[in-house]
Order: sequence, then C-alpha cells, then structure tokens
Amino acid sequence: MLVLSRTSSQDIMVGDSIRITVVAIAGGRVRLGIDAPQDVAVIRGELARTEDSSGPPGGDPPTAPNPDAAGRSGPDGPADPENSGRPGNQEPAP
Repeated sequence: MLVLSRTSSQDIMVGDSIRITVVAIAGGRVRLGIDAPQDVAVIRGELARTEDSSGPPGGDPPTAPNPDAAGRSGPDGPADPENSGRPGNQEPAP
C-alpha cells in the first residue's frame, strides 16, 4: 500500500485517467473528489465489502456505468456540486 500525505486541493493520479483530489479536511474527516472514466466503477469500501459478501455470483460490477448520471441525484440523496453524481458517492447522513 502506498501512503501519501496531501493537503486540501492537492491531487493524486492513478494511472493516466483517474484523479483523486483532496477537496476538504475538517474535524477529522477528509472529503475526496474522484474523477474517473464512466466505465470505472467508483464505490466506497464499506459498500464494496457488503456487496462482495452478498452480491450476485459471477463477479458482476456493483454498479453499471451510466453516462447520463453526472450531476444527478444518486440513491443516497441529492447530488452534491462536489460530487460526480455516481451512485454511492454521497456521504451518509450524520
């Protein structure tokens, strides 16, 4: 595992097409922005672990990419302007 230190507004590149940006750091929480191609599923780790144990057999991806999803509401609530609109990107309610 590569461990990096970043401050707000700094980026991390994964390959040539995935950019992870530190959007904000406050109160022990870090907000990340992830810019990735639509064919790359982006999902929170705890959701991926849940779906791995109860998901469909055959290794299907947890969510199908939707080219029309950018900027729209996801299943967890309204779209956040700092959020790409991908399902599962919204933070859970406190």
